[in-house]
Amino acid sequence: MQGFGKIPEELKNMPHLRSTYIREFRKSPRHYFLREDIQETPSMKLGTAFHTALLEPEKYQKNYVEIPSFEKKSKYQTLTIKEQLERWKEENKDSVTISSEDRDKVKMMLASCLDNPIINKIVNNEHALIEKEFYMVKDEICYTGTPDIIIPELNLVIDVKTTTDASPNKWSKAIHDREYMIQAALYIDAMNAIFGKEFNRFIWVVVENKHPYSAMTYFAEPSLLDLGRNLILNASSDFKNCLLENNWPSYKTGLVPCSLPVYAWSQYESEE
Repeated sequence: MQGFGKIPEELKNMPHLRSTYIREFRKSPRHYFLREDIQETPSMKLGTAFHTALLEPEKYQKNYVEIPSFEKKSKYQTLTIKEQLERWKEENKDSVTISSEDRDKVKMMLASCLDNPIINKIVNNEHALIEKEFYMVKDEICYTGTPDIIIPELNLVIDVKTTTDASPNKWSKAIHDREYMIQAALYIDAMNAIFGKEFNRFIWVVVENKHPYSAMTYFAEPSLLDLGRNLILNASSDFKNCLLENNWPSYKTGLVPCSLPVYAWSQYESEE
């Protein structure tokens, strides 16, 4: 059973996993079980604003309002700056506030994306499905997610990421550090199930959130998607065992040997 939209009532009591949950579980079952709501950071807030501006420009123009400067004369000038700001926020409580600095960053990030011919074609594809939430039942687990962009006729799934460095080496490291291959594999397999055909490419649109705001596009190689599938399969199996036993262990106990990551040893070869 699979489809788009909210999880149907008959599936709500089934255990469900998102790619972020799988990554937490892989850290340790205890990290997943005792997970907390993510607190929005300034970087995350900027990323959300940029996502909205790129994928839903009309919503961005309608919902986002720039915080004015109250050092200048305004209709609140008899109040302190803090009081002016609080009064303004109350009057705009139904809008999403954004600083002038972040507004300028969003403009630069958008310009960089639209100057990239591949990204331009993606975001202006008239058949693109934007932020469609899905559910997919597999092996007694309901998997969910929300791809940024789906283009069914091109068999494409696209995810937009913001980062401080979009260069190939840094992005490869980010994929490894944050296990983005799990999300890629889950989204591709969910689209295969929903549309009944093979989606063969997952693309990351990666945009820097600081000067010079460069934008890059990367596709996940088949071997990377296969790795993601294996990580999902192994984690899901362990997840079901934890559910069955109601046991959510943390890290290994006892004395554990520790050394450098394999890739780091090459930096010290000349010292030998």
